[in-house]
Amino acid sequence: MKISALANSPLFPRFAAAFQNDLRLQFRHGFYYVYLVLATIYVIILRVLPVSARDLLLPLIIFTDPAIAGFYFIGAIVLLERADGTQQALFITPLRLRDYFLSKVLSLSTLALATSLAIALFAVGPVFNILALIVGVTLTSILFVTLGLAFVSRFKVLNFYLFSAGLAVALMSLPLLGFLNIWDSLLFWLFPTQPCLVVIAAAFRPESYPFWEYILAMVVLLAWIAGAWLWASRWYPRYVLERTEERP
Repeated sequence: MKISALANSPLFPRFAAAFQNDLRLQFRHGFYYVYLVLATIYVIILRVLPVSARDLLLPLIIFTDPAIAGFYFIGAIVLLERADGTQQALFITPLRLRDYFLSKVLSLSTLALATSLAIALFAVGPVFNILALIVGVTLTSILFVTLGLAFVSRFKVLNFYLFSAGLAVALMSLPLLGFLNIWDSLLFWLFPTQPCLVVIAAAFRPESYPFWEYILAMVVLLAWIAGAWLWASRWYPRYVLERTEERP
């Protein structure tokens, strides 16, 4: 069924209409072209690397680019909407905050998933667990887009948000030290990136991750998603829709 048909459905017209609009705006602002160019560059790089290096870098690239790019993109989208006055127009309609969040999260996660699958398939072929990769990238993207919705709530200026988001991502990326065998610690499980790395890397190297570790990562990741959703649900109405106590 087409999205335009779903938008006229009595079951979930608000979400479908918002989802359709988000896809249109993302295409108009060039998000798809950016992902296409980056995916092409990554595939070229991966295909010329030795197999050992490719096996290490592929899950890392999928995690650091398509999976968490939504953290940056959602901030840019929200701030553009605020600058254009779109927020005020949207929320005087029957659109619910839940539908707005779902539309943003699922549209960006769809883009991230398509890009990740394309990179993996063109770089190494169908020699990985496709279902595990779909689950890992989707949940990771959902988490970081939702975190981005909460994080951007306190900002009004795009450049300031991007700088602060870069610092936040750098801090959250400390578990990469363990992934790269530089330095490992159980404390990395306190970071949202640790379970994301496990569920994505397990799609390519299942022998490196015991079943219990994969299940633990899934449980922790789902808990982070729930916490991020609650955080965004509290901050977004307070700091975006009511425009109070905002940072520069």
